[in-house]
This record gives sequence, structure tokens and C-alpha cells, in this order.
Amino acid sequence: MKKIVLIFTLLIGFNVFSQPDPDIFQTWYLTFILSSDGGTPYTVSEINPQISPNLTISENYSFNGQGACNTFLGTFAFPGTDYDFEIVNFEPTTLNCEISIHNSFESEYFGFIQGPGWYEIEQDGTGLELTLTNPIFGWATFKNYPLSSTDFKSENIKIYPNPVKSELFIEHMSEIQNVKIISSNGVIIKVLKPKHNKIDLSDLRSGIYFLKVITDKGIEHKKLIKN
Repeated sequence: MKKIVLIFTLLIGFNVFSQPDPDIFQTWYLTFILSSDGGTPYTVSEINPQISPNLTISENYSFNGQGACNTFLGTFAFPGTDYDFEIVNFEPTTLNCEISIHNSFESEYFGFIQGPGWYEIEQDGTGLELTLTNPIFGWATFKNYPLSSTDFKSENIKIYPNPVKSELFIEHMSEIQNVKIISSNGVIIKVLKPKHNKIDLSDLRSGIYFLKVITDKGIEHKKLIKN
């Protein structure tokens, strides 16, 4: 009986606790933030005066970072249950940035970073990109190198129609390597290679998804509605 209890306990432990990807433990530079489906999207390179928001995650799961004028620190947990990560605590400074867009950006960024969600790390052609998504259709993208002229803006990729019923067309100047369809709970539903700049989504269930378009120049994200 003791052996059975011990095995059961170990199995529970494996199910509850997970080992995060070791690549997550480094400094990440924010490129885009949308806290929720009803939030305001911010592309960092378009904010003026310029800022350099970042997030550093340590191997002991503590983190710290920079917004526009305020800093923050806290602790991650990686439960391996409903979410890939959760925030145990979050402590920001509360200075007034004195610039309206900086204050509104920080509200979006700090609001997002406090919630649970899912993460994915992959190569973007220059380095690594970290994508965080949350249950209310928000997402943030980070790179493990500072912003540069190699980063492209969201208007370089166009998708239509959106909402879509069957065929989705994707326009981009660079070669599209593949397209990932990600559910609202961070699960990769499909990985597709466009043919003639289009993908067939006729068998996809109705709902809201994240679209991750991977090109030879980088990675772009779009929200997709399937009718």
C-alpha cells in the first residue's frame, strides 16, 4: 500500500509541476503588447518619445523589468496545469511618466504582465521570440535582442477576410515559412504552409484565434475570427 501511495504522489507531482523551457531565463525586449481583446495595442517601435521596455526572468523564477518610466519585479510560477505560467506577485513603481502615451502604454503592459497565461519560444531569423498569451485574448511579444531596423511593423502583413469562413489570404513581401493557428488558451491547433498566399480553414471551429505568421524576416501576430 505504501508503494502505491508513493507512486500516486509522484504522479501528481509530475502533473502539477512542470519544467519551463530554459531559454525563458534571460532578458527579453518587448515589441508589442495588447492586454485583452478590448485593450489598446501598442507597437513599441511606434511609441514616441522612444522607450525600451524589457523583462528579465531568472532561473529562480523571479523577474524584473522596465516599462516606460517605471520598473517592476515579481515572481513567476510554472504550474503545468491550466496555464503555462502564473504570477505569484507583482510590484511596480508608481511614478507619473508625464507623457500621456507612456502612461497609457504602461497601464496596458503592467495590466497584462500580472495575469496567468501561456508562452511559446521560437527562432525568428535573428534570435529568439517569446510570445505570451492570456485567457482574455491578449498577447505580448518579446525578442531576446534590442529593437532594430530589422523589426517589421504589423501593417507589412495583411490577412483577409477576417472574420473568415474557409479560405484565408495572407499578403507579405517576405517568404512565409508557416502559419500557426493558436487557440485562446494557448494551444497550437494547426501549423500550415500557405499555398499561393492562402490557407484553408474550413475545418476550423468557430471562435477567436491567434495567428502567428513566421517569415524569413521575422514573426508577426494577428487576431483571427472564424465564422
